[in-house]
This record gives sequence, C-alpha cells and structure tokens, in this order.
Amino acid sequence: MSIRTVLIDDETKARKTLRLLLEQFCPETTVIGDFENTKDGEAFINSNSVDLLFLDVEMPGETGIQFLNRIGDKGIKVIMVTAHAHYAIKAIKLEAFDYILKPIDVSELQAAIEKFKKRMDSKSNAIINSESTLTIPTREGIVFVKQYDIIHIDAEGSYSTIYTNDSKMMVSQNLSELSSQLNHSLFLRVHNSHIINMSKVKTYIKTDGHFAEMANGNKITISRRKKDEFIEAMRSL
Repeated sequence: MSIRTVLIDDETKARKTLRLLLEQFCPETTVIGDFENTKDGEAFINSNSVDLLFLDVEMPGETGIQFLNRIGDKGIKVIMVTAHAHYAIKAIKLEAFDYILKPIDVSELQAAIEKFKKRMDSKSNAIINSESTLTIPTREGIVFVKQYDIIHIDAEGSYSTIYTNDSKMMVSQNLSELSSQLNHSLFLRVHNSHIINMSKVKTYIKTDGHFAEMANGNKITISRRKKDEFIEAMRSL
C-alpha cells in the first residue's frame, strides 16, 4: 500500500528534509505534494486523494492549529510537526492522529508511519467484514441487508427501525438482538435507542448536547457516557 502523503510547512528546508527522510526510511509513503502555506495545501487536498498530512504548527498567516481547527475532519490523518512540545496538547485536543517534534527523529517518524499502517489495516478489515449481511426474519421469509448499507438503527420499543442508503424498515428485533449480529469494528451503540454505522457519520456536533449527523441527514443523539468512546472510534477510522 502506497500512503499518499502531503507536507505543509513554510520552511523549504524543513519540507525537503522531511521528504528525504520519508523516501529513505519510510518507503511505503509517497509524497504527492508539498506546500509552504495552508491555502495552497488545502486547494490540493480538496482536489486530490490524500491519506496522510504532515502539518507544521507555526506558520505565518494561518498556523497549523488554526488550519486543522477550521477544516475539521476531511478523512485525512494529520501528523502535527512542531519544535515546541507544548503544542502537542493542542494537537491532541484537535484530535490530530499523531505529533512529531523537530528536529525529526527517524525512529519517531517510523513509529508514526507504522501506527498509521496498523490503523489502515484495521479499517480495511472492518470494511471487508462489513460486506457480511444482517439476517432479518419476517412473516414472509428472511430479509438480508448488507451491513455496510446500514446507516443507523433506532429503537422503537421492542421493535427497531433500520435505516439504509435507500430505505428504512421496522423489524421485530430489539437493538441488543441486532447488535449481536453486527460488526463491532464498524457499528457503535451510542445511546440506549441508537446504533450507528461509524463510516456513515458526516459530522460530530457538540452544541446543545452531543449528536452525530449521519449520511442521510438524520441527527443521532450521543449519550454523555458514550461520547469518549464515540470520539475514539471516529479517530480509529
């Protein structure tokens, strides 16, 4: 697997050094672009498929912290690069995938790439497992629903409503019964009344409570006790 990588750092020397280190010690990466500011980097990211972004923290105009805070989650793992250890706390709060201190230590760089590879392998396995089906008995027979097509499942008393990409159906099984059939690498019960497909989450909303906006536009309540587990699961995708 070639890891499509982008570098954003206002220092030309720093970009060249990181590119050389990646080429020499992390051959599984391919640097497809490097930029001296976030504006040019964002334009490239928006029009290309990118897996991993190395983002400098201190830059004129817009800092890496400001940039990451502004663009939110674009499905790209971000490794913050900084000469100042105290920025690591901000990076973690912004849910950056990892951070590396300057001057870059080769072993730390390799460890970050290895961590990324393991995360991608886990995601690939979840996608493969998601091709399995949910078996739903009905009066007429049995309905088979591909797990990946499920967006979320809501409790309706002793019944449940399954929302898929193009339909919804009420079934005579409760959430616990359905959950036992689901791939737990992909699905999370975020509330007593809701199970969601983590790959179908569009936005995490934390104003006036905690909600996940799903691919179908529905907003699903996340309970307080499930909030941290939800955030960790999203970071693992």
